Amino acid sequence: MMRKWLFLLPIISLSFAACGGNKSSSPAQAVRSYMEAIEAFDVAKAKTLVCAPQRAQVENSLTAFGDTSKLGETFAMSLEDMQYEEQSNDGSIAVVSVKGQMKLSFLGQEEIQEINEKHTVIQQGGRWLVCDP
Repeated sequence: MMRKWLFLLPIISLSFAACGGNKSSSPAQAVRSYMEAIEAFDVAKAKTLVCAPQRAQVENSLTAFGDTSKLGETFAMSLEDMQYEEQSNDGSIAVVSVKGQMKLSFLGQEEIQEINEKHTVIQQGGRWLVCDP
């Protein structure tokens, strides 16, 4: 069973590349909102925070865990010491750097992975949405 979770870790990490936000948020806040939805295994919210081409990827990465409402019983993920820094922004495309740690706990075992990623965030319909290539 632990192998299943370890296999899904890259999928979770890749899903961080598909971030977004709401009309009033900055690109960095959009990325933060998305990552918080992933941390909470909130599939519905996460899908609203990504561009259309990446919605299926987000749904597949989270539904691979099964019923996400019961994940807290056996699996936990927390983001720690997170830093979101807007590195560039031309008004329609921005690049956000994300650094921190992802702490994963499964059946008494714990793993900490460093997060050091850059995401391309686009302005679409008055919202910031990340659509990494």
